[in-house]
Amino acid sequence: MSSFDVLGACVPKAGILKTFARSMCKLLLVQLCLLLTLSQTAWAQDYPTPDEALITLLEAAQSDCESKDLLNKVLCAKRIRFGMNPGYAGFGVNTDGQWSGFQVDIARRIAAKLGVEAVFVGVTGGDRIGALSSGRVDVVLASLGHTTLRDAQVNFVRPHYYASMTEIVGERGLRITDWQQLVGRTICVTVGSYQNAGLIGYGARLMLFDGSTKLEEALNTGVCEIAAHDDSFLAGLYRKPHFDQKFDTKFRFAPVPWGAAVPKNDALDLALALSLYFQILHREGIFIELAKPHRISTAFLEQARETWGKDTCNQSVGRLNRDCTLPALDDVLEPTTFGDSVKKLESWFSQYTGIGITLPFLTTMSAWGLFKTGVIYSCVLVIGSLVATLLIACLVGRALSSPLRILRWATRLLVVTVQSTPFVLALVIGLALATTVATYSSVLGIAVCMLVAGLMNGVNAGQSISESVTSILQEQGDHPTALFLESLRRSRIQLQASLVNASKAAPAASFIGAPELLSAMTDISSFSTYRVSTYIFLMLFYMVIVGAVVWLCSRAGEWLEKARSSAESSHV
Repeated sequence: MSSFDVLGACVPKAGILKTFARSMCKLLLVQLCLLLTLSQTAWAQDYPTPDEALITLLEAAQSDCESKDLLNKVLCAKRIRFGMNPGYAGFGVNTDGQWSGFQVDIARRIAAKLGVEAVFVGVTGGDRIGALSSGRVDVVLASLGHTTLRDAQVNFVRPHYYASMTEIVGERGLRITDWQQLVGRTICVTVGSYQNAGLIGYGARLMLFDGSTKLEEALNTGVCEIAAHDDSFLAGLYRKPHFDQKFDTKFRFAPVPWGAAVPKNDALDLALALSLYFQILHREGIFIELAKPHRISTAFLEQARETWGKDTCNQSVGRLNRDCTLPALDDVLEPTTFGDSVKKLESWFSQYTGIGITLPFLTTMSAWGLFKTGVIYSCVLVIGSLVATLLIACLVGRALSSPLRILRWATRLLVVTVQSTPFVLALVIGLALATTVATYSSVLGIAVCMLVAGLMNGVNAGQSISESVTSILQEQGDHPTALFLESLRRSRIQLQASLVNASKAAPAASFIGAPELLSAMTDISSFSTYRVSTYIFLMLFYMVIVGAVVWLCSRAGEWLEKARSSAESSHV
């Protein structure tokens, strides 16, 4: 058989193989589509509806008061405690003991569904998670944004009942359109808000307030010219004519869903009950009905009603379907390389002392960076203030002892003026004068604080030195030996007190925006919420600083005594 005969015989066979392959592919595709259809049908049919699942769950919980789950305890105690914002317009407001708002109405619906009494407990942004973990409340419904960082602290209920974005609001005359124009500016925020870490990362300085009501007051009274808060809260403020005339929105960022939260442990059934009920409230449009009387935007709620009305979502396991729920905002901060060791130290200390401590400035890179910068600036500020205090004390002491009457009078006027001026006021005046000749910067703020601290404390020490000089002249004549050293020795107690005060004055630099340790710790606590241990560490830091100053003064006193002895020996 020739090669052409072989080729001719193979061609028909190749055509048959192609036809067979195509047929098999079509058959497989049909089977795959049928399998997907059957699986979707099974998904929709194999699980009960949220209504059915909720009835079953509540019946089982009501019959078991011995269970440790919080749902059983709530049903058996006939009450449920809600952590609520007491001053969040439209969402939660407490006026003379009367609670109202969208979140309050949701809480009452939940209590009615469970057949228990709703008890409202006021919480702030800084203590709402702590109130939950300590057992002060059973559920938090306080505008709590669902973030990945908070997932480790509480158990969030899905679906979420609302969503918002963070809004930068400022006085209308301010031209702010992006992050670059916020660098170095002071922004008013509430303690514990998730967006605070991001604001610090962009170079903004934070002024903290415990709760939305205090933040609103600060804006209205002119304490704050820029603030960051949820757009849902600010929308309520814009409905007030005086606020709308004074402020406007600069830009928005960081969309985040809001979730009801329950404790991390022993509350799985309570979380499930709330989840099933929230599905029903979304599906039936009841959330929308509750929001409208409070003039709250319903765009998110209308979209959620459509989502939870679908067959694939309207079932007891709908909360597990990623197509139905929203993801948490990813705000997990980069940990330090030694963060695990710090946590072990915290655990060890708590175990052996019974006192819980947290060191947030050592566990994340952003907080660690702020901490290191604050320590460096504080050390520079303390050293500079001590040097300025010594120099000014010596200059004032010599001037007050000068034979020139006009110099003595001018110096006395300076001493009286400084001693009559509050330290913070002196800082403000000093900064105002400095900014007339130079643009504000962190370095300028530090320099102003050094000079003001040196001046405020140096004049007192200088006055003491002058009195010592006068006393020595009366005792030993017009030209005693080592006059200046002897005057320093006699006034060393006052000089030491002035130096200690100068070292403790460093934290006041935060008032004019200098990034020293107090300012850094305040920024850290703004997003960590662990303020007690943070400020205790700050106190210990300055105790060490003051101790070092006292020790150095003691060594200097010993040197002055030796110098006096040497001078007297030489004179003899």
